Amino acid sequence: MNIHFGRRIKELSETKNLSVKELSQMTGKTTQSIYDIFRKEDLGTDVLKQFADALKIPIVHFFLESPSSLHTESGKPKERVNSIVENTSVHFNSVGDCEKELDKALAIIQQMELRIKDKDEMISLLKEKNN
Repeated sequence: MNIHFGRRIKELSETKNLSVKELSQMTGKTTQSIYDIFRKEDLGTDVLKQFADALKIPIVHFFLESPSSLHTESGKPKERVNSIVENTSVHFNSVGDCEKELDKALAIIQQMELRIKDKDEMISLLKEKNN
């Protein structure tokens, strides 16, 4: 997982229509510091936590798809996923903790995909049997 955290902070602040000046006031950083952070690929968990708190979002948002790509193939927003993430009260203490939770979630998704595939095959077999 290769994430440009500075760019992600910029994208998330833009989705909330926050100016650099507003973001600097919310974080207590200078506007120049904000611009410097936007250019950094790697940031410490303390900085991510500070921006997550300022943006009023769970730190996990920094690890999700960029806001500009939060669409399914049909072009509809992934509203259910976004609503779950936005309404969660889970805050991670470190990037490692977040990555562990994401790995667990991916494993669950893969298991569910296998179950769906198995059920689809069963449905196909039953349809063939009935024809």
